[in-house]
Amino acid sequence: MSNSHDLLLNDKKRISFLAKEAVKAYSRSMQIRLIEHSVSIGHRLFLRALWEKDGQTQRELAANVGVMEPTAYSALRALKKLGYITRMKKEGDRKQVYIYLTEEGKKLKDVLMPLAEDVSKKALSGVTAEDVEATQRTLSAIVKNLQKDEVELLNDERRVPSTRDVSKVIENRHRAGEAGVPAKSRSKKAR
Repeated sequence: MSNSHDLLLNDKKRISFLAKEAVKAYSRSMQIRLIEHSVSIGHRLFLRALWEKDGQTQRELAANVGVMEPTAYSALRALKKLGYITRMKKEGDRKQVYIYLTEEGKKLKDVLMPLAEDVSKKALSGVTAEDVEATQRTLSAIVKNLQKDEVELLNDERRVPSTRDVSKVIENRHRAGEAGVPAKSRSKKAR
């Protein structure tokens, strides 16, 4: 049996690599099924959030799905064009616009949920219940640990950068000839 350090050094056995590959495989398998209904993986996340709680604001949906508001706007615009959602103001609240499922969007749940169940069954084919439970425990612990790490990093006045911000930092460092040099090392050099 390998020790955990050896597993961390072997790229093809790293938990992060395997988790990413599993997500990619799930996504591809799901997208092949979803395209028949003109729905993308991203759209499905918004539909699922609305199936759980209809009548959310764009901001609430973005937070519940875990995306930025501009991404939510694009996905919701596409879902509206497909006729799966509508935007409405609530009586007594003229400021906020709420997103509601149309009848077509509601009916889609009975079509799409079985597709997700089918993908999960195929993914877990041949995997023992004990292994599934161990994987769930392990992944839950990893999520909890990394969420704690994120909170600690954010408490150090850091923030999760947008893709645009990352691109700007890389471009600026490249121009300054500091590509690949950690910020802490650069600040020591400057002194």
